[in-house]
Amino acid sequence: EMQAQSSISPAWANLEKHYHAVKEIHMRTMFEKDPQRFSKFSLTWNDFLLDYSKNRITEETMQLLFALAKETDVEGMREKMFS
Repeated sequence: EMQAQSSISPAWANLEKHYHAVKEIHMRTMFEKDPQRFSKFSLTWNDFLLDYSKNRITEETMQLLFALAKETDVEGMREKMFS
């Protein structure tokens, strides 16, 4: 269910606007435009690989997600959860 536009946080609204800008971009195009895409959007820890390069995300997407996390105090909630 969509919230009323006035109740959406600014960071969420920016992310939603960004989604509409990138939703039709083909993954092949994203890899062609950025040969370093896999290294930018993947993490390795010990024997685990988290590859999120095959998702429709950009560096701007990540910035917007971090802004949303900051705006909604995800870090503070994490601290409360582990204290």
